[in-house]
Amino acid sequence: MPTLTWAPRAREDIVEIWNYYAGHNPDAADRLLDEIERIARLLADNPLMGVGRNELGPGVRTFVAARIFVMA
Repeated sequence: MPTLTWAPRAREDIVEIWNYYAGHNPDAADRLLDEIERIARLLADNPLMGVGRNELGPGVRTFVAARIFVMA
């Protein structure tokens, strides 16, 4: 299984996402982060999944999870 590595900016974004949702519903915020991590692991295991977005950077692929944009 490939190692999943989060870029510093991605970690910051995830904290901001959690803080936003946790202000309304901490349990929902936890579930959302679990879903983001699940999708990120799925992308790590299947690197050609999602949509190629070379305009964002070489080899970048995206996948929408729960209306949150996940880039790998």
